[in-house]
Amino acid sequence: MGSMWMQVGVNSRVVYTRYPSQVPAGTYGPDLMTGGLTWQQVRSREAHHEAGHAAVGMALGLPVTAVHLYAAPDAVPGLGATDGMAHLGHTALGPFDADVRSVLVFLAAGVRAAHRWLAEQELLTPRTAFFNDVLGSAGDQARMAMLTTARPAHFTWGADQVSDVPPGHDHIEMASLYDQADDLVRDCWAHTTAIAHHLLAQGNADANTLRRLHRVQSPAAPGDGPQPWRTGTGAAR
Repeated sequence: MGSMWMQVGVNSRVVYTRYPSQVPAGTYGPDLMTGGLTWQQVRSREAHHEAGHAAVGMALGLPVTAVHLYAAPDAVPGLGATDGMAHLGHTALGPFDADVRSVLVFLAAGVRAAHRWLAEQELLTPRTAFFNDVLGSAGDQARMAMLTTARPAHFTWGADQVSDVPPGHDHIEMASLYDQADDLVRDCWAHTTAIAHHLLAQGNADANTLRRLHRVQSPAAPGDGPQPWRTGTGAAR
């Protein structure tokens, strides 16, 4: 598939994605929003999403304090009734003074780690890629837009040249930051999978546990061959 970013609306949420919509705009229930995955597969995808946030955040020097994987959508604190867009986890940061781009990469890393997990499990299809992006990105992209910065930010998605940046705004091109998140997910994959497996078994990981899990044996460095899980390369099948 191409690298063009699209704005889609599902269940009153607006998300930027590179994956073609699998449904017309509207409201859909949890069964459709799983993308055809079993509940066990959804939990594994969500565990890798949160683990991607945590591992990449630590690699960027952000103070990751805890990671949570909840048992079910109705167990997520403050969620209330679910509309099929419920996210099952949360990665907490302590106070930080970091470049806004590092925080944006941290936020992008969750959905990209989940995408890689889908590819490695041979579960990556146009449908699972799209719904992973919609479910995983809705909350994270909303947080991106709410970041407090010294100057207001003007976000673009895949635009090579921008001429309409408002005066006094910083231009932040998000597609390049998602590419950076992909590179960091690759480099942190051993740590990411260790955290995900811990979350599936225990449900939570504090800062000490995250540091301990960083001392896992790293796999051999990936070669330069095809990486179908990367942003903009399309679904594997």
